[in-house]
Amino acid sequence: MAELSKVALRWLDIPEAIEQIGSLYWYTVEFGLIEEENRLKIYGGGILSSIGESTYCLRADVPKIRFDVRELLASSYHIDRFQDHYFVINSFEELYRSVPDIEAVLTEMHFLV
Repeated sequence: MAELSKVALRWLDIPEAIEQIGSLYWYTVEFGLIEEENRLKIYGGGILSSIGESTYCLRADVPKIRFDVRELLASSYHIDRFQDHYFVINSFEELYRSVPDIEAVLTEMHFLV
């Protein structure tokens, strides 16, 4: 969170970038899934606080997308219903190591130098 906050501070003047960072937060911190030992597990606080979404997100018919910074930043989310899809990380280290990629993709998308 601290590293992501540093990225967000550099993008405060670009609302679209802040919205994309919001998607990253939403699909990780709030509604993130992690695969450990070939088992899908919930780690996002928003999912953990919702019995309905905890069950829903693990259903086989609900799309799960491997964590990909570019795809995640381009994804919209819903605050008023279950998500259309969820992103799955392999480890928290993968998420932590993605911070430079987040900055690079935002720079590419918004031409910030």
